[in-house]
Amino acid sequence: MHIPGRRRRDLADAVEERFALLEDNPLLEYGDGWSRAARVRHLDQERLRILSQLLDKDRGRSPHRVQVWQDAVEELARRENRPARDTLFALLEALAEGAPYEVPGEQADGRPVLVGRANTARAVNTIWAAARLGGPEVLPWLGRVLRRSLRQPWTLDSGARIMEAAQTALALDGGHRAVAELGAAVPLASNSALREQLAWSLSLASIGHETPPSRLAELRVAEHELDADGERELIVKWRKYVLRIAPDGEVTLIRDHPPNVENVMAEETARTEARAVAATYRDEVARIEGLLATDRDWELEDWRQLYLRNPITRAVASRTVWVWRLPGERTMSVLPSWDGQIRAVNGTAQPADRPTGPVTVRLWHPSEAPPEELAAWRTLLADPVFGLVQPFQQIERDFTLVAPEPNAVELDQCLGLRFTPSALTLARRRIGWSSRTKGGNAPDAETTRYVYREFPDSHLAVSLACVTRAGLVNLDTAWFYRIGNSARIPLPLGSIPTRVYSEALRDLAVLAREPEPLLEPELGSIRDQRPL
Repeated sequence: MHIPGRRRRDLADAVEERFALLEDNPLLEYGDGWSRAARVRHLDQERLRILSQLLDKDRGRSPHRVQVWQDAVEELARRENRPARDTLFALLEALAEGAPYEVPGEQADGRPVLVGRANTARAVNTIWAAARLGGPEVLPWLGRVLRRSLRQPWTLDSGARIMEAAQTALALDGGHRAVAELGAAVPLASNSALREQLAWSLSLASIGHETPPSRLAELRVAEHELDADGERELIVKWRKYVLRIAPDGEVTLIRDHPPNVENVMAEETARTEARAVAATYRDEVARIEGLLATDRDWELEDWRQLYLRNPITRAVASRTVWVWRLPGERTMSVLPSWDGQIRAVNGTAQPADRPTGPVTVRLWHPSEAPPEELAAWRTLLADPVFGLVQPFQQIERDFTLVAPEPNAVELDQCLGLRFTPSALTLARRRIGWSSRTKGGNAPDAETTRYVYREFPDSHLAVSLACVTRAGLVNLDTAWFYRIGNSARIPLPLGSIPTRVYSEALRDLAVLAREPEPLLEPELGSIRDQRPL
């Protein structure tokens, strides 16, 4: 085979450079982007030789569990070998920052490679050794390696091993910075299985820390392989379907094949996928409504990633009001749209990627809004031209501005109400409360049932006692207690966070207004605490 002269010279230069660098970097197989970045950092043969016991052998996915490898790390730590540690961290930085390089040769596929197969074991060992020897300063680099393996998996010949090493090292560290790095990586997962794996690592790292349960929940939301427009093409048994979620949350299944080629199995498979998307949407409505009882803030980019990228979440977030906290202590309530616009209450719009700078986002609550802003949003909501139907009551939500008696422990807004058992079941499901029963099993026995709602971020719950007598359920008082307190000891109302207290009273108000059969209702003072 004839090779042109210029091409022949290029190949000769590549081979010469390859052997020269193999001599310089005996522990790294030259050719990929990582080995080149290591050479740029002047990691010569002498500096790399001191790491031979840590890097030169494939110890599997978990080298930190191999006794020989552990002994080598402990020996390095005991000697306080600063050059070795510096070299190790330089290798980790090269792994995080090195540019992928198109490897020359007959076996190359023309793809830029950061870590080739020959260097995968050394990359895994580098990650684990740096995690064991380094302090907090190494965690950002582990996070960058993890995020890079998620964003550019095609540049890694064995990317799953490198990603797993970085995420597990962060999970076992368990520090606040490790939690932050894992939290930033979860939204980058390309599928639900990988997202769940990363979320599990985040849960492990969060043990002993105050990571809000709502944070873990928002990272676990499935996308069901929908694209940015909320669509997914399904091919089942040679039948084509288009699964779509609309901006208003409606899930539709469009059949893109002739009626005479219908297939029962294909139809059921497609319907199952559609039901799964609809179920995730309902869960998202309940989850985001629950955020009204939390004190959460998001960085702008984090909020965009979590609430505007996933089309299922966007179908909810694009019809709810949020507050942007801008530089200079300025705030602006906004309504994101499905098509990437941000609308203010005065009707102006701008792209969702503006503004830039240190902006935090918070879910808008009517109790925290100025009266004129609340009135403006209500006017806009009532405008048929605007055409906004919220997924849950937010702008028109009941709330209280009346502070409770600090030392009081009971809420008597529902005291004296009587429900039929079926009516109570429907009512408490409508407001998302759970139920547990305590008492006798005989049909005519007096039974005490507790309906309750938990506020996981605040570690609080509110419970309402319900006593069944003669076939009717008599409602008693409600009280707050700590989650995990088996005795459910009442807490003073003055110690309850404002949003939690307001949301609990709102639920009791909805319960008191139920149109189901009620006998002798006494609504108490709940209406006096609703400045509508």
